[in-house]
Amino acid sequence: TIENVHKTLQNDMPADKKAKEKIGILLSKNKELLKSRLLFDGGAFQDGLSVLLKIDKSNLPSDQLIEYYYRIARVYQELNLLDLATSNFLLVVFKSNKDSKTYFAPYSCLQLGIIYLSKNNKTKAQQYIKSGLSYKHYEYKTTVKVQLNKVASVIDEKEITK
Repeated sequence: TIENVHKTLQNDMPADKKAKEKIGILLSKNKELLKSRLLFDGGAFQDGLSVLLKIDKSNLPSDQLIEYYYRIARVYQELNLLDLATSNFLLVVFKSNKDSKTYFAPYSCLQLGIIYLSKNNKTKAQQYIKSGLSYKHYEYKTTVKVQLNKVASVIDEKEITK
């Protein structure tokens, strides 16, 4: 269905052009990563994990490999497997390019800050929050930056009340 919409010739309206652009992006995505994302968004974390664990990482280009690590980290986090989540979030951060336009690395920094803060490791939490704030141009920047700043203020409050 998505491919049929993409092939239609009617694209006179700006909304049609925008829809075709979004569909083109969807068609270029790795279908298994997209499926795991949709399962995750629907709360089917175990099913999303099953899809991810079947993916052959050796065949993924670097951008999809980073997304893979991000998606599996989020699933592990939701399943409260924080050590596995942490190691995968770290892979996202260390393998990402600082100039990347995706939110995966800054959001991973946010999650690492939250995880380390929950373990009372304020130094590491601060380190990753600061790192997350250093990213400049990426999707959902305003939302992620607000969350990073919130966690930074929580860390600051804990430092003051010490």
